[in-house]
Amino acid sequence: MTQPPEGNTSTVLLDSHVHLYHWSDLVPILDSARVCHQEQDTAHHSHNPASAVVLVFTEPRERDTFARLKRQLESESTTPLAPDWQLHSTAEPLSLIATHTDGAEIFLISGQQIVTRERLEVLSIATEQSIADRLPLAATLKAIEDAGGFPILPWGVGKWLFRRGKLVSQLIRENDNPVHAPFALGDNGGRPQFWRWVKQFDLARTHNIPVISGSDPLPCSNRRHVAANFGTLISCCFDRERPAMSLLKAIAERTCDTRPFGALTRSMDFMRDQLALRFNCN
Repeated sequence: MTQPPEGNTSTVLLDSHVHLYHWSDLVPILDSARVCHQEQDTAHHSHNPASAVVLVFTEPRERDTFARLKRQLESESTTPLAPDWQLHSTAEPLSLIATHTDGAEIFLISGQQIVTRERLEVLSIATEQSIADRLPLAATLKAIEDAGGFPILPWGVGKWLFRRGKLVSQLIRENDNPVHAPFALGDNGGRPQFWRWVKQFDLARTHNIPVISGSDPLPCSNRRHVAANFGTLISCCFDRERPAMSLLKAIAERTCDTRPFGALTRSMDFMRDQLALRFNCN
């Protein structure tokens, strides 16, 4: 991998689990990420001009948001998304930059959401949508590694309980490596406030497995138009021309500091979203 410039340490606001259910939601999502970034700066009294916002579109194979964005840049290096937003290419194929007229930048990275044979969800970060669904978990993780990406196992309602929960716990225990971990766990903004304890997150901390979080909005939720309100703050050497490459290097090699940000979903909002999801809100 190409090394980012020495000393170019930035605080990256990473939302590793973004969905775009309707194309008309793209600009509201960018606006939301811009506002969330400003709020984080205010909350932490930080106005570092090198700070960055990164959204990873971890979409299922039938909804390849990033490829559609990339097609808009096939003939030009810049294209308008809206009166206030322009889309630009980078020096790598798996990232783009959306810039606002006020100078704000949102980095967009390609990814994929995969369902394994065990009905566990896995996110592939910084890859094209090339991984098949319904492979065994171990084969899925290997396929992501072979594709040059990084896998995250995101928490989901009921997905880490009983047999599947034991499988995730076993995976954590079998990957106790102080330097390199082949995967991370992922928290998400859809977890309700009453579900505060997750055994696998505690287990991951004892086995040096990172937790890289994202918003993961449901299609029926009022959070559908929101991004960068829940995720991970990462301090690392960040290359603005190769954001995907530099971010993956920092996470995989543990050459970064991480801390979570954002609030869990209010219990009533969680119940409303789950009921709407069951009744096919999309």
